[in-house]
Amino acid sequence: MGSAFTSATVIHDHCLSTTVILVINQATYIDDATQYESLLHTDQARHKNIIINDLACCFTDHNGQHGKQSIEADGHIIPLKHDGLKCFLTIREPNDSDWDHYHIIELTSPLSWTLT
Repeated sequence: MGSAFTSATVIHDHCLSTTVILVINQATYIDDATQYESLLHTDQARHKNIIINDLACCFTDHNGQHGKQSIEADGHIIPLKHDGLKCFLTIREPNDSDWDHYHIIELTSPLSWTLT
């Protein structure tokens, strides 16, 4: 069974030469060595006015706009990768100096959240 935590990760986009720290409040930690993926509830981020466009570039939305496969937050555009099944980010754990050098983006609110 998972528990709620605040989690942080470093995202570096080699194409844009951008590095940011993403903070996810109320994240679920699953202590299972075989678990190598972590899921972000996109509606929880959208509730905090984070724009998540997980539509692939080759598709269009109901307005005819092509997908962007990105997260837009605090003036940053973070491209999402896609492996044919899901969108994802390549991440690493922040070290002590990262906190002083990179912009911190909070993807989800620390306040209690429920989908209504």
